[in-house]
Amino acid sequence: MGKGGRHTYAAISVLAAGALALTGCSSGGSKGGASNEKDTENAKRQQSSIEFGKAQDSVGPAPEVPGAKAGGTVTVLQRDTYAHLDPAQIYVSDEGSLSSIIHRGLTGYKATSDDGAKHEVVGDLATDSGTTTDGGKTWTYKLKDGIKWADGTPITSADVR
Repeated sequence: MGKGGRHTYAAISVLAAGALALTGCSSGGSKGGASNEKDTENAKRQQSSIEFGKAQDSVGPAPEVPGAKAGGTVTVLQRDTYAHLDPAQIYVSDEGSLSSIIHRGLTGYKATSDDGAKHEVVGDLATDSGTTTDGGKTWTYKLKDGIKWADGTPITSADVR
């Protein structure tokens, strides 16, 4: 290694050592205060249980949204293209968010408070939020009457399975 290479190597080593020393001197993290109170509040809200609605909670249609119009275009901002939109293969949050707009499922969530803080599971394609007899290991759903694919073909339990 030449003289110029050794000087460059030495300068980089000194800079790296200085950066490590400064990192060791910092306290890191937050200092607490109002932010921690808000974080604690949010954590408690997220840990609250979600209720399972009854059949009458799963009846639609939902109330009309003031000012809403039928039709139009949904625009989704996305850095890259989606790998796929097959609901059986989606495993990342950005695809899952879009999926909740364009796909239907056996169940969904319904806001039960005006501020949107409380929700319950209700039937979407199913008549209710489902029933279980073995502590949640097996769930049974009954499909609503008259649900169809976009082409008019009836949706069956085999399609959902």
